[in-house]
Amino acid sequence: MKKLLSIILTCVLTLSTMVIPASADEIYYPCYVGTWTNTDSGNPIKLEIYSVSGNSMDFYFQYGQFAVNIYNASVSGTKVYGKYHEVWDDGVNWDNYVIDGTITLDLGDSCIWLYWHPYENGRDGGVRSYQMTNGGFQYKTVKSDTIKIVVNGQQLTPEQEPIIVNNRVMVPIRAISESLGADVSWEDVRKIGRVVGITKGSRYIGFCVDDTGYKIEYSPNYMMIRNGDSEGEFTALDAPVMIYNDYTLVPVRAVSEAFDANVSWDGDTKTVNISE
Repeated sequence: MKKLLSIILTCVLTLSTMVIPASADEIYYPCYVGTWTNTDSGNPIKLEIYSVSGNSMDFYFQYGQFAVNIYNASVSGTKVYGKYHEVWDDGVNWDNYVIDGTITLDLGDSCIWLYWHPYENGRDGGVRSYQMTNGGFQYKTVKSDTIKIVVNGQQLTPEQEPIIVNNRVMVPIRAISESLGADVSWEDVRKIGRVVGITKGSRYIGFCVDDTGYKIEYSPNYMMIRNGDSEGEFTALDAPVMIYNDYTLVPVRAVSEAFDANVSWDGDTKTVNISE
């Protein structure tokens, strides 16, 4: 095999603290993004999950010298289903060597079980299973519940409803900011990535949406507060900034208190009350 000439990859199948009482939880799939490994098989095995959007996942799988990218793998519950089809050059005929297979991921709260079923030129390689681990992984859940946000006596009606991630109320940044009379802006910053800023008077609050690994404070786990021309100060968030259904969500208490607003929680009505 000299060269990988064509790859046809098809996958079919299918984010400060505000503590809330529990109800039915759903997996927050983006928490699995990152590098997962297994060293018990004798061969280096790597799973790199690039992104999760809706009910699809993109990832890279490597077993020894074999490697494949899979796009739009279907996500359903704890299972991720993907399959691949490759045509390799065998040195004689460009379309002589066909690699097919399926990769199924079983998402756990501490690891991922990976099931690989390869075929080489129609030869069944059998199902192989591997436990994949990630030392920095933190399991997260999302609670879709009826949470009301009331600002200065007015209930918000954002396009994306508030959600609960690991018992933290997350709200769309634009909805909560504009309700407090603040302006929202976006910019791309070299080495840092996307930054969303909230400005009200002389106060600016900045959040990094991407984690580029540049510096720990320049990540979704921190916010920066700057008054006028002073140096900005970083504050750690108990819940990181997140993208959910294409909306940027932030911890409601962090944003509100950064603008000196008062925040309270009514457990009987599941209402976050914010007043200035």
